[in-house]
Amino acid sequence: MHTIRSIKTRIGTQSIVELPNGSCFDMVQCSAFLLKTIKHTIDTQFRGHKLAGAVVTVPAAFNIDERQATKNAMLLAGFSNVHILDEPTAALLYYINHNKDTLGFKFSPGHTLVYDIGGGTTDISIANINNDNSSLDVKIIGRSSRLDFGGDDFDQYLAAFLLARFEYGSLPLHQLPVPDQHTVIARMLSCAEDVKLKFNAELKRRNINRAKTIANFEVLNGKYLTDVVINHQLLCNVFADLTDKVTNSIAHTLANAGVTKEHIGEVILTGGMANFYLVELCIQNFFSDIPVTLLDTETAVSKGAAIYCFNLYNSTQLHIEDMLADDIIIKQGSSFKTIIPKTANIGDSGFFNYVICEDYLTRLEIALYYGQGNNPTKYTKLATKFAQLKSPVAKGDTLQIRWLLNKDKIIEIFIQQLDSHITFCDNNIVAIDNFLINGGEL
Repeated sequence: MHTIRSIKTRIGTQSIVELPNGSCFDMVQCSAFLLKTIKHTIDTQFRGHKLAGAVVTVPAAFNIDERQATKNAMLLAGFSNVHILDEPTAALLYYINHNKDTLGFKFSPGHTLVYDIGGGTTDISIANINNDNSSLDVKIIGRSSRLDFGGDDFDQYLAAFLLARFEYGSLPLHQLPVPDQHTVIARMLSCAEDVKLKFNAELKRRNINRAKTIANFEVLNGKYLTDVVINHQLLCNVFADLTDKVTNSIAHTLANAGVTKEHIGEVILTGGMANFYLVELCIQNFFSDIPVTLLDTETAVSKGAAIYCFNLYNSTQLHIEDMLADDIIIKQGSSFKTIIPKTANIGDSGFFNYVICEDYLTRLEIALYYGQGNNPTKYTKLATKFAQLKSPVAKGDTLQIRWLLNKDKIIEIFIQQLDSHITFCDNNIVAIDNFLINGGEL
């Protein structure tokens, strides 16, 4: 059996899985395998009704290529009508609906912060919710930058600690045969997750300072790790870097949104790792007296997606105004310019004048990045595509680019070469990995 891990955190990249028989699959294909199974199961349950549309949730900080790859996986799995929704927004919609009573919606004064920590990604969103009894307006006013940490990191930190204890009474890992090294690492990761869950469960019976669990397990060929006491103080020490990330990421998101923690009226905690006591404790300590609500981490996001889907196809008074996590930046010669600011709302469009930086240019380079600030070394590349021009352009000439941020936060680029259009192969519209390029006008 071949186990594939962390598909979601690898989708939209060049990561592939190679099976022992030589077959290779990228993350879009791996994701599509699972989605096909889900679709088949639902189609079987609702005989005579084929599932065509779906709302798929993704981390809020997913960039354009990851969103496009996710959508491609859905299409490959057989879905024809796909909508993408950010996970924190889905959790917020569930929370709003869950708190509804006959008099409307109840909210604490101030903004609502959603902290969504999963297995491999963490998202923070700050929302302003306005309810006037005739409509409900949800405006996202702040988002965290990309945070690639979550439950997997906690498992890896604890596994590293357990491995060090095992090596103390046995051979160092690097002295073992390579296959045995892989076995030991896999065993440590599996047992680290198990120990973490057992200690979490122990807190339901004991005070945090009295709770403990003991790590005892076979590591390799009759060699055991035994009698390792796991308690609160040890976990605080092992996870110190990660708990700092939890609080620092909140502080950074608040600062970028131009608000302080005093502006936050309530905190919603969700995601698979939200169940771990130390995450909730860090957030509670950071916000002091501000209420922190832990949502149903298994169903909140999917139920929020269902509410969003209902809103798409029915006349409801729910309005969502979303935003990007980072600026979208285009490379122009050796300089970098913001083409789409992170303050852009979903559905917005605009123009950018691309200044040609070399003489007799026959092929236009479109290189998109995402990031913040004026330091290009901190930008992350989305993709580079080339458009063959119909006629050469000179240095100093300007080509107008029109952009559109569609409902799935996928960028569509429309380029005009003076009075003529750029064409791509024989197609007027070409879907590429990260964004759409159209030779015609909107």
